[in-house]
Amino acid sequence: MADATAFPAEPEALSWAHVPPRRPHPGIETRRVDGQGMTLVEYRFDPAARFPVHHHPEEQVSVVTGGSVVFHVDGREVELQAGQMVRVAPHVPHGATAGPAGATMLNVLAPRRRGDVVYD
Repeated sequence: MADATAFPAEPEALSWAHVPPRRPHPGIETRRVDGQGMTLVEYRFDPAARFPVHHHPEEQVSVVTGGSVVFHVDGREVELQAGQMVRVAPHVPHGATAGPAGATMLNVLAPRRRGDVVYD
């Protein structure tokens, strides 16, 4: 899979610095690691960067690790600060807009993503 790195089979440290970045939308950089049953994606948003509304078959938990984000979930807005999280059920439309200082997030998706998807 060109856009994802697999977790090592044996327990060992893996650095985000060794995971190739993608830039799916202007002002957004992602790095993806796949496990056996889940996918982990790191997001880095420039100030006010926007990830368009989309949906996918995986359940998603998004944890804001820095800055702030307005999540758009099924037509509602949820404002999140660093340390807060939101769950998105499978197939529910959602997107995100970073706050004025930008944002960093970790998204956990289950089950694991398969193939080269464009909605991460």
